[in-house]
Amino acid sequence: NTEYIVTSSHDGKLRVFMPLKNKRGGKEKWGCCYVLSAHTAEVISLDLSDRYIVSGSWDTTVRVWRTPRQPKRSPRRTRFLLSDDTKEEKREENFLWHTFTGHTRRVISVAFCDKADQIASSDWGGNIRVWIRSSKSLLHVFSGGHKGMVMCLDFSPNGAEFLASGGADSKVML
Repeated sequence: NTEYIVTSSHDGKLRVFMPLKNKRGGKEKWGCCYVLSAHTAEVISLDLSDRYIVSGSWDTTVRVWRTPRQPKRSPRRTRFLLSDDTKEEKREENFLWHTFTGHTRRVISVAFCDKADQIASSDWGGNIRVWIRSSKSLLHVFSGGHKGMVMCLDFSPNGAEFLASGGADSKVML
């Protein structure tokens, strides 16, 4: 996305970088404008759309975040946005939209299909879950197709007609 870049890390946080306004007319610089924090373990996978950020973590959760907008002025300090179970969070806007639970093993990969409003997630045990974002519900669980972890997922470009998965077992499945 040209409006922002999101990174994930082993500390369980997502960092959102945006172009900082340069009043002097020099080169555009990017800076960390937001830190999204709710995962309790490493964040291994991200997928982005214009409106949402989807993250998958070794804490077995899939979290959906509203995309932060460009601050009105360049931040002097990074804004830390914490999960909804801390008192400090009330000082800042919270971008966490929903947390999907149900995986019993570490989440390895996530994919978001904006057209069909679906999220796919895979875990260390070879299970794939497909969620409906708008209703916050589980649509389907695929298990037994891969032996071991599912390393990557992606929806077909025309929508959720197909979901491709690649596993540590060297198989690619549709």
